[in-house]
Amino acid sequence: MSKIITFENFPIEFETLDIEKICTDELKKNLFEFLPSLFNYEEEGEKLNFNILIIQEFGITSKKLASFLFQELIIIEKSKLHLKKHIKSIAPFSKNGWNIFISIEETNYIFGIYKDFSGLEAVPLTDVLKSRYIEISKIDKDIIEFQNKSKLLYLHLSIVNKDISINRKSNVLALIEMATSSIPQNDNIDIFKKNLSNFLFQAFEKIHGTIIVIVDADEILADNFDNGIILKTPINLFNEYNNYIKNCSSDDSVIQKYYSLMGLLSVALDIDGITILNTKSEIIAYNIFIDNDKSSVDTSVVNGGARKRAAYSIEHSDILGAKGLYFQSHDGDSNFKELNNG
Repeated sequence: MSKIITFENFPIEFETLDIEKICTDELKKNLFEFLPSLFNYEEEGEKLNFNILIIQEFGITSKKLASFLFQELIIIEKSKLHLKKHIKSIAPFSKNGWNIFISIEETNYIFGIYKDFSGLEAVPLTDVLKSRYIEISKIDKDIIEFQNKSKLLYLHLSIVNKDISINRKSNVLALIEMATSSIPQNDNIDIFKKNLSNFLFQAFEKIHGTIIVIVDADEILADNFDNGIILKTPINLFNEYNNYIKNCSSDDSVIQKYYSLMGLLSVALDIDGITILNTKSEIIAYNIFIDNDKSSVDTSVVNGGARKRAAYSIEHSDILGAKGLYFQSHDGDSNFKELNNG
C-alpha cells in the first residue's frame, strides 16, 4: 500500500516503514536533516542521480543478493557518522550507473556502491530481504520514494502536492507496457520488461528532457514524423535481448551488441527531437521534429518551450498509428498519455 506524505510528518511515517528497526537513531537523524538536498548533487554542471539502499550485516546480505555487484568504499565508526560528507564522496560513481549502499554493522557503518542486475534473474529485492532493508529513490524532481516489503512511501519535498500519477516510475511502466504490447507471449517477456524499465529509469535521470512516441507496429509511419532520422532497418530490442539471454554465457560479442544498442537508445533519447518506438519494442526513428506550421493545432496556447509545444501538437493531432506519448521536461517532470488515434 503506497502513501503520499509531506516532510513535516515524514519522521513519524518512517517509523512505520522501518518496522524491523534496522536504522540507528543517529542515521535517522542524519537522514532527516539531509533529505531536502539528498538528490541535488551536481558535478561540473551534471546532475548526479542514484538510489540508496540501507541494509544490515553486509557480509550475509550481499551473499543473499547474487544478482547485485557490491563494492565497499568507506568503513567508519558509528560515532563518526557524517552522512552528507560520505554520500558526497561516493556520489560521482553514479555517473557510471552505480548506486549507493549503507550497511549498518555492530560497531560501524559500511558505505559503498552497487549495481543491480536482477533484470536478468527477476528475483525481487522484497522476496530476498523482506522488510530488512530500505530503498530510497528519486522519482521526480521533488518526490522521493522509500520502500521495502512492508510499505511504500512517497515523500513530497514541494510545498504544493502533486498527483502521484505523474511520477516518472508509473509513467515508465505504462510506456513499457505499450512498447511491448504487440510482442507475442514469451518466457523472457517479463524479464525483458524489467530490464528495459531499469534502463529507462536510469536514462531518464541523466537526460535533459525528451519525447517518446509509441506507434502501432502494424501501421506505416505517418507523414507527421518524416522530418528526422528514420532507420532503414528498425532495431528490435526484444529480439536482441532474447539473443543476449540465449548466448550471454558463451559469446561476449552478443553481450556487447545488446548493451551497445541500449546505449544507442540512450543517446537517441538525449538528442533534440522525438524518439519513436513501436509496439514490438523496435527503435523506428529519432531526432524527429514536428512542423507546427503544417499542423492545424494551435500551439500558441502552450506555456513552455519547443519540446512542450511538440508534445502538445502530437497529443491534439489525429496521427494514424500513434498509440502513446511520453514527455519529460528539462527539470524532470514527466507524463505518459495514451493516444486514441486510428
